[in-house]
Amino acid sequence: SMALTSDGYLLPSYARRVIGDTGAEIVWDAVRGKDGRVICATGHHGKLIRVIDEKTSKTLATLPEPELTALVRLKDNSVLVAAAPGGRIYRLGSDDRLSTLTQVKAGFVWRMILDKSGDVWAATGPGGKLLRLRLDKDGRARVEEVYTFKSSNLLDLWIDERGVMGEAGDVFVAGQNPGWLYRFQPARKKAEVIYNASVDEIRALLPVEGGLALALNTERA
Repeated sequence: SMALTSDGYLLPSYARRVIGDTGAEIVWDAVRGKDGRVICATGHHGKLIRVIDEKTSKTLATLPEPELTALVRLKDNSVLVAAAPGGRIYRLGSDDRLSTLTQVKAGFVWRMILDKSGDVWAATGPGGKLLRLRLDKDGRARVEEVYTFKSSNLLDLWIDERGVMGEAGDVFVAGQNPGWLYRFQPARKKAEVIYNASVDEIRALLPVEGGLALALNTERA
């Protein structure tokens, strides 16, 4: 729990604790379920896994797609699972039953987030499409192609619900190839590039005081 700075100082840092081992090669995404336990979308064998404790995990489902790339927990405590390639989205019920919700016209869904109205926004690729899924009372999904960006893959999303960095409801989108940060205004159906990171991809967004923190990837680092 210590950090060594570049000028030789030791400082207190965040503690790191292992909460479980999925046994998978990669964890693409994770969410907390209604019981507080972590559900993991993994690759390269299509396993949806719940972490029980440091030594125990449970495979909830093994899907035909090799990569489970994104998760989002809905208001009814069910969880949507994006599988790739192919763009199929499954729904894990609160009783752990899995069903197919829909299939979007994208090879990969890289990120899904829930807005305050209950709609699910999905960042996809290749093709740079931003999608919105609207779920009806019967559990069916209507998929809307909201906008197509220049970046090949859209890797992360953040909705500015309070208007901290613009108007309330603005959607910030992280792109790959090129690594641009976009702001999309749903009311106007207008998008603009607000930052050119000059790298291959903006992998993740994190709202912080005073702005957004960006995780950047290049070919080398």
